[in-house]
Amino acid sequence: MIAFVHIDRPVPFISMAAQQIPDRIGIQNGKIAADHLAESAKGDAYEAQAKKTAEGMRKQYSGSMMSDPKIVARAISRAANTRRPKARYLIGFGAKPLVFLHTLLPARWFDWFMMHAS
Repeated sequence: MIAFVHIDRPVPFISMAAQQIPDRIGIQNGKIAADHLAESAKGDAYEAQAKKTAEGMRKQYSGSMMSDPKIVARAISRAANTRRPKARYLIGFGAKPLVFLHTLLPARWFDWFMMHAS
């Protein structure tokens, strides 16, 4: 998972809140989102695509490529508390290699790669 964080102005209380994030909350929310997607598309024209997307989400959230919420929280805390935050923070599994690929490949190739990566 790639997380891009953009902060306009520092928020000092983020560092305290970030320490209280449960370890697996992102995984639980991802599974809930997948279930909701599949359920809400039943009987709809997009049901087949929604089922496929929901299965991909379940696979992603049950795999080992998910970033630890503590790492994401630490990056948000640093961005919020620094005097001059960066425009982008690359955190999570494969963020830097994907940005590198995005600079090398034409847009259509990169989009194809991202669509077929999971």
